[in-house]
Amino acid sequence: MKNVTKNQVHLSELTEDQKTKLTNQELAEIQKYNKAAADEQLKKYLSHPGHKMPVTRRGFLAAGIGNFAAYMTAPTIADMLFNAGIAHGQTLDCPKPVAGSAIPGILTINPTGGQGIQGIVVPLDKNQQKLASYSQHSMGTNPNTLQAFGALWNNDNPASGTFINQLNTAGITAANCKVVGIACRTGSDSDNNPNGIEGMATKAKFVGTLLPNLGRRNSVTGGGYLSANGNPPAPLVVNSFTNIRNALSIQGALAGMSVQQKEALLSTIGKFNERQIASLGSLNGVETLNKVLQCAGIQNIQINRQGSGGIDPVGNAAVAGIWGLNANSQLNSETYILGAMAFNAFSGQSGTSTFTKGGYDYHGNALANTRNQDITIMDYCAKAVRTAAALQRPAVILLRTDGSVSSNNSTTPSDWQGDRDDGMHLMILYSPSGVNVTKAQIGAFTTGQSVDLTVGAGDNQDRLAKIIMANILKFAGKSADINLITGLTPTDVNIIVA
Repeated sequence: MKNVTKNQVHLSELTEDQKTKLTNQELAEIQKYNKAAADEQLKKYLSHPGHKMPVTRRGFLAAGIGNFAAYMTAPTIADMLFNAGIAHGQTLDCPKPVAGSAIPGILTINPTGGQGIQGIVVPLDKNQQKLASYSQHSMGTNPNTLQAFGALWNNDNPASGTFINQLNTAGITAANCKVVGIACRTGSDSDNNPNGIEGMATKAKFVGTLLPNLGRRNSVTGGGYLSANGNPPAPLVVNSFTNIRNALSIQGALAGMSVQQKEALLSTIGKFNERQIASLGSLNGVETLNKVLQCAGIQNIQINRQGSGGIDPVGNAAVAGIWGLNANSQLNSETYILGAMAFNAFSGQSGTSTFTKGGYDYHGNALANTRNQDITIMDYCAKAVRTAAALQRPAVILLRTDGSVSSNNSTTPSDWQGDRDDGMHLMILYSPSGVNVTKAQIGAFTTGQSVDLTVGAGDNQDRLAKIIMANILKFAGKSADINLITGLTPTDVNIIVA
């Protein structure tokens, strides 16, 4: 940097003349250096038991971070938070998940483009019986079927066997795992379907002890759809396990704060300027800032004590074996990312997790190719169930896509041909203490092989999300909250089957 010496790495050490001559690139380099150096020193400090986040100049000096007072300046922290995509909240409380191991973790597997899920699990009518024909669902007139884990499977599609055989081999039985089909009409090839349960899950306090919601996309849900009935806090976007690990560093902890914590921090930051940093301890807002930063500091101490096994699936031998992971695995691989999402969601360390995978627009694609795609997704679903079983924790795995696809009328299995809104979602429930469901399918299909709009969710996507959330609450033993969270009647056996 031509206008700045190597020792002048903080804006407070520069003359006014030097500041005015800084280029944007030089300013960015200074800020980057400040953050990296301060983060490293703070991580070392917080790794020792009993150390909390310092909030006064004396505290920073005691932590050996006296030279990094600029770390506490409003622009630095605000930049971190705004880059993390903040939605403002109203209170100062740290995230408080529902107590008890009976609360299930929620993982959504979201193939985008309109996967023909109804070509894997066979659609039923409103009497829970087979249709006269499945010629529009790539199964021909009379497909070979198999009853397993509470659902009726298309035995001609090898993806069914991928799921069933993997669970059977792992010793997981129907007593502990059930698969429920959900007949629904959603917009094909669209990221704007407002049928996510993430907002309601947050309202019901299905949140993580260490991590926020996890997702693959920079969207309100972390997936290729919108949230119904209220938005959750912005998720942590995971393109590599490194994103999850960094979320528990100092900068990551700030970015991963709850909505309420971010609001409190921004409110406090707005009360002081650069000159006030030197006398930070005298500010009226210090107690507020102290409370918020202690939340982040305590979380970092917890994770440092736990070691990498706390959030890393490789740290759990059983889970690592399920996903084929080891110390040399690529941190940005699909299996590492999804394995980490499942591990943290089911262990209660993260909120809802959403794994989005592209390439599932089936129309005009050969049946052999689309069935290979089905195999991949059902393999992921099976591995997720096995992860919950290895952790001995209850879990909900939602398989959901945007819209669907149809095949030509054929008496035998045929290629998917055109986009269609009528399709199927799956809700997979696992619990080590047992799972009971009253129906194999929520909603129904007509004899014309389209979604029956008179039962279940029909084409009401808000209702679809509420039905799914109501079943999750029932499964979690929280029936008393169903009406409060979803507005649905807890005793409606037509839509609440868990």
